Amino acid sequence: SCVAAGASCTSTADCCVGLPCVVPPGSTDGVCGGVVVADGGVVATDGGADAGVVTREDGGVCALYGQTCTDSAECCSNVPCTSGRCRFP
Repeated sequence: SCVAAGASCTSTADCCVGLPCVVPPGSTDGVCGGVVVADGGVVATDGGADAGVVTREDGGVCALYGQTCTDSAECCSNVPCTSGRCRFP
């Protein structure tokens, strides 16, 4: 399973497909799909479940580095799908 938007994460691989883990400087914990605020912290967005989701040019959601995949076309930035994760072998 994956970590939903607004929940705690330690890396983008923890988050559901397309959601980046936004970690404030000097911390080890972040927020899936969060945003950095003026004081340097990170808060969950109020834009709903798809806040912060990374999309492809065709509008579909792409999996970020380390996130789950079944095919390389699902991964962002031409990263291959290797053993079920978007990563280089």
